[in-house]
Amino acid sequence: MTLMAFSLKAQKTPDEIISSFFKTYENRPDDAVRSLIASKWIDENSIEQLISKLWDGLLMVTYYGYEKISEKEISESYKIYYYLVKYERQPVRFIFNFYKPQSEWLVYSFSFDESFNEK
Repeated sequence: MTLMAFSLKAQKTPDEIISSFFKTYENRPDDAVRSLIASKWIDENSIEQLISKLWDGLLMVTYYGYEKISEKEISESYKIYYYLVKYERQPVRFIFNFYKPQSEWLVYSFSFDESFNEK
């Protein structure tokens, strides 16, 4: 599943954006996703549908934290980060794509799946 967003919320570095995301995600996962993908190009109803997709079909009971799997620097302006999100009954892989068109990093896309065979 992929949740695409073009966020205008300028924060510092991709690492800081991800850290802030997971800090909120620990207690308020819906708010964390909402904040991450909020954009003038996506209406509120679409954001709610995307959040709903995150929970559909996943056996996520108790959240135990996250671990960075890897990071790819495609260019100076595009980076991809892979994270393992730990739940009681299953792991989920979160993929964050960042793009820096000028001087600020933007969340270009966010996706998740249960596959760890490919990066």
